[in-house]
Formats: sequence, C-alpha cells, structure tokens
Amino acid sequence: MRKEMYKSILKKYKELLSLFSFILLSFAVLAQTIIPLYKGRVPNSIAGPNLEISDTIKGHIIIRKVSTPTLTAYIPEKEKVMVLL
Repeated sequence: MRKEMYKSILKKYKELLSLFSFILLSFAVLAQTIIPLYKGRVPNSIAGPNLEISDTIKGHIIIRKVSTPTLTAYIPEKEKVMVLL
C-alpha cells in the first residue's frame, strides 16, 4: 500500500516538474535572438542540402552537418539585467 502511494506521489511530482520545465523553456525561447554568421553564402562552401543533425550525448547537445551557421543570443529583459563590477 505504501509503495503504491509513493509511486503516485512520484508520478505527480514528475508531471509538475515537466510542466514547470516546459513553462521555463517557453519563456527562454521568447528571449532569444538568432544571428547569422555570414550574409549570404558561407565563404568557400560547397552547395548542398541542409542535413543538420542534433543529438544529445551525455547531457550535451551536439549539432553536426551545419550548412547555415548561426549564433543564438539569449538576451534577458532590461529589468532583469544585473551588472557586476
């Protein structure tokens, strides 16, 4: 009986954690700026299809076969910026 109760509590905890994570990620996506590294074609590039592949290995995101490189800046709102000197 106790085991079932713990399983139920753990399931609810996981659901709440998933919902909370989704909400945080949604806000993070809104605060990003994508900057292309090159205007037009990449110098000395070979034309081909965009075959970009994204994997997660040991908790790290690995992106391969990038044909259009970009830089993504996660810029906070002005009210939330803290400057440390």
